[in-house]
Amino acid sequence: MQKSARNTLIGIVLLLLCVCLVLISAGAFRLKNSKDALNQLSAALEENDILQAQLAELREKQPADSAESAALLADLEQKPELIPIEAELGGTMRYYPDTFSLFGDRYAYIYAEDGHNAVEMMLEYRKTDDGAIAWALCAYNAGSGWQTA
Repeated sequence: MQKSARNTLIGIVLLLLCVCLVLISAGAFRLKNSKDALNQLSAALEENDILQAQLAELREKQPADSAESAALLADLEQKPELIPIEAELGGTMRYYPDTFSLFGDRYAYIYAEDGHNAVEMMLEYRKTDDGAIAWALCAYNAGSGWQTA
């Protein structure tokens, strides 16, 4: 009887030891994953800081002439064919003027949507000798990440 109780006790101790080893292993695995996640988060925050600094730099280079900006926007609004996605469910794709931003003397950002689909766009513009404005779509994001045109 004593031998049976002793074997049972040894079995319980071994079981508890195995459970402890599994828990320690799981904890170590989670700690490693947490460190990896923290490293990824740190890298993403650093990249965000760099992008924010670049955006601030680009905004500083925006033309100060609001009349020129208004003229560019008015011209762009007459060119909905530059919007790289189609409207759905009877909607009409349209630009949102409050999102229009100029970067330097060549690039513009604008957002467009039809109420169902949306797209962000980076456009290049150039004034021709006759005073017309030539637009070219450089890149856009229709919800699945930025892609070149």
